[in-house]
Amino acid sequence: MLGFGVNLNGEHKPLGATLKWVFGAERYQEKTLYTYADALNNGAFTATTLTSGVSGGIGTLNRNLRNEFSSLFGQAEWQLHPLFKPTAGARYDSVTGGCQKAGVETRTGASAQCFDQPKFNISTPKVGVRSTWIPSVFDTRVSVAEGFALPSDAAKFTAGLKVDATKFRQTEIGATLRPHADLYVDIAGFRIDSRDEIALIVPATLTYANIGKTRRQGLEAEIRYTPAQWLELSAALASFRTKVVESLPTTPFLVGSELTGVARNLVTVVAAVKPIESMTLTATARSVGRYAISQPSATVKPLYYDGYKMLDLMATYDFNNRSASKRSVYVQVANVTDRRYATSAGQTGGTRTYNPAPPRTFMVGASMNF
Repeated sequence: MLGFGVNLNGEHKPLGATLKWVFGAERYQEKTLYTYADALNNGAFTATTLTSGVSGGIGTLNRNLRNEFSSLFGQAEWQLHPLFKPTAGARYDSVTGGCQKAGVETRTGASAQCFDQPKFNISTPKVGVRSTWIPSVFDTRVSVAEGFALPSDAAKFTAGLKVDATKFRQTEIGATLRPHADLYVDIAGFRIDSRDEIALIVPATLTYANIGKTRRQGLEAEIRYTPAQWLELSAALASFRTKVVESLPTTPFLVGSELTGVARNLVTVVAAVKPIESMTLTATARSVGRYAISQPSATVKPLYYDGYKMLDLMATYDFNNRSASKRSVYVQVANVTDRRYATSAGQTGGTRTYNPAPPRTFMVGASMNF
């Protein structure tokens, strides 16, 4: 990857109210050598490696991928009143790229296309308002922002592709509360709607179209409580609900189904104790809730993974913690209960797949700053 960027910041006081702004530009290029081979034996090719993959999702791929991004962006916040601090911004992205075969490929079909991708010109706005109701105690915010996602590699390197990038619009309403020096609470409700989802509508002719909408909505909260210098408790909580809002006419059974890979609930609780000034003992408990690993078909219900719970412990000792030169050592026990779980789960070719997590793991390390 190679890239560079530049930005200019300013602050003025038109009408006696502080106006902060930033404008900038970015450009970067990323190149990837991508190889894939199926039907291997201990990492080595077999007799069927170069004959598999015809009209399917297996077989070999050997290609150089390239993506180039050029961007312009700007944002300004005008603090007209403690209760009214509007923000407005915009971003423009121009994206090009391509694919070149670097060796023998046996895969054919929609997932094996290797041509220049079309040029995408994408504009995404952002607006919002912050309000300070009680200085240093209570703030609120509301914002609407857009982002985008390019087609998957299987689509964007298809010759003659005529689709727009998928757009995401996020609406958020949040509040920050500091009722006491020891307590910090931030809570936000959000909704993320996608439009122009990209689907392969005619596989025989490799024809794609922008059709499909999804919705993700939920609540997020962060709580930090420090009742004493030797103790800090914190928690990050999130609840998500997802669904397909619009699908192809040929797949009406997808409407209303959950999106795959999005857990319904996430909870992380951290307790940090300092028995002496230089030592910190930390316990981190994490819970990942149930999520869908497949979407339904006309005859088959979706599959789910029930999630997992785990606990990590760490002890850190800092030397010379008051000097510019800092050194520390730590001991960590990950997955204390030696729980068997998967960091992620899915379905491939009709078969459930799992990425196993490490068992109970012991680590010792050191950190030095000069």
